[in-house]
Amino acid sequence: MHEVTEESFLKDVARHVVTVIRDDGVHRHLHCAIPGNGNMHFDVVTYPGYLVYSGDMGCYVFARIRDMFEFFRGKPEGPLKINKGYWGEKLEAVDRPDGYREYQPELLEKYVNEWLDENEADEELREQVRDNVLSYAHDGEYAARDALTQFEHEGRRPFQDCWELSFAEYTFRFVWCCYALVWSIRQYDQARSAVSANGDNK
Repeated sequence: MHEVTEESFLKDVARHVVTVIRDDGVHRHLHCAIPGNGNMHFDVVTYPGYLVYSGDMGCYVFARIRDMFEFFRGKPEGPLKINKGYWGEKLEAVDRPDGYREYQPELLEKYVNEWLDENEADEELREQVRDNVLSYAHDGEYAARDALTQFEHEGRRPFQDCWELSFAEYTFRFVWCCYALVWSIRQYDQARSAVSANGDNK
């Protein structure tokens, strides 16, 4: 899967303009888009206790504190710091097509192959695992986990306690959303600072 990085995100929004549609205490509405172009546009709406992110790049609803800009606000300059794990815990609703985490067969394959190496598995065992476990890795998470936990070798099931392990990663859209929130709030803060400075200079 294509990975979202700060660099790739900043390229995506290089021509985006942030328009403040509403700015009334914690009631805010930002529209972020390339002027005249809907590609990768998004809106950020806040009201007491909630932040709604929606648009071309998915839809997520977060809840944590009264002013959600304070929750997501990063430093005024420097790298865009995101916290996927913690922010994901604050989701109230997630993007219907992609969600916020998805099964990655490569993670299951990595776990199984590392187990084989750590246990110095011979070729016969590796072949059994390839045929009875790894061959199901790309058949969906349920089928893959079932094959993993049901696999038997020498009268025991070496992977039967693996249900609690996560073989999922954060989705492209969710990570993009995290960067978008920090970036758009920074743009909003900079615009307010500029207005305040201009007012002081009058």
